Amino acid sequence: MNVLLVGGTSYVAQFVARQFLRGDVGTQCSVACTLRGRPETLPHRFQYASEDPQETTERVIWVYEGVDLFDSSSLYACIDSFRPHVIVNCVAMASPAACERDPERSKTLNEPRHLVEFLRGKGIRLVHFSTDFVYEGSAPRPQSYYEEDASLRPSMCVYSSSKLSFDQFLMTQSDLDAVVLRIANVIGPRAPFFADQPPKFVEWLYTELFLSPTKQESPVTLWSDEIRSFLYVEDLARVVWSLIASDITQGRQLFNVGGSKAYSRVEIAELLLESYKAVHGELPTHTRAITPVLRSSVNLGYRSPLNAAVDCSKLTTLLPTAKLRDAADVLRSILETF
Repeated sequence: MNVLLVGGTSYVAQFVARQFLRGDVGTQCSVACTLRGRPETLPHRFQYASEDPQETTERVIWVYEGVDLFDSSSLYACIDSFRPHVIVNCVAMASPAACERDPERSKTLNEPRHLVEFLRGKGIRLVHFSTDFVYEGSAPRPQSYYEEDASLRPSMCVYSSSKLSFDQFLMTQSDLDAVVLRIANVIGPRAPFFADQPPKFVEWLYTELFLSPTKQESPVTLWSDEIRSFLYVEDLARVVWSLIASDITQGRQLFNVGGSKAYSRVEIAELLLESYKAVHGELPTHTRAITPVLRSSVNLGYRSPLNAAVDCSKLTTLLPTAKLRDAADVLRSILETF
């Protein structure tokens, strides 16, 4: 089986690749990824597909450089060359603010319909990532949302509407084998291979709380009224591989994927403080205080859900072995990597 990760430098793609390289993947396969540019050096066990292969007994990731969703011919050439059985599309414009500023770019990246047209009749399974931002978000806590609860609304921000529009489009394509994973806010350690990525929330929070002594007098302000089912990246990568290896998702399927409990950002910070004390015994003397802020009182320039908690029972029923852990149970493991 050939598996192609489109958007190989994305945070999630790197962990999907790492699980393959570590041998955590049961199925026998060859894995490639796409890069928009050509790095000066590739990570260990990554090899350019265009060059003579190096002799090795280790698993490798084949790299197709110069592949961009804005240049469809480069993507199609990569697919024709590698001949994947599964494509995992990790490309997205995931900043709601950036999507508001450039809706056309958002549409191109978040709704790659040209890719679907190219895949027709080729028997290639598409795994695509959506977002918990598609839900209306006014349900009281602890209510969570099922997959069918999402609907297009005039008030949606550009990011949410572009992601949901493509979800709905994929689900109507009768001749397509597609799995949509509607994922929550992803947390985890630093990216393992391509480090020039913006920090994810927990890494940013760790830096702000513990590594910013010059800011000690000013508190870290965090939203207290937005809740999300924060999702451990290792759990997500395992779900991806489970679905790749399974034939029970043939056709068109859509699943929520999130941690087993929803939290606000303030609550995640409090859990991180507890984890730090469990690892180190006490907090640094320069640890900054936390000031809760109501996100509902802030004009972000776009609408987004206050309650983005997702119900994942559809996925866990299909994949009983899937681990979707509580953020409280993985923060210590993440902390120990910093």
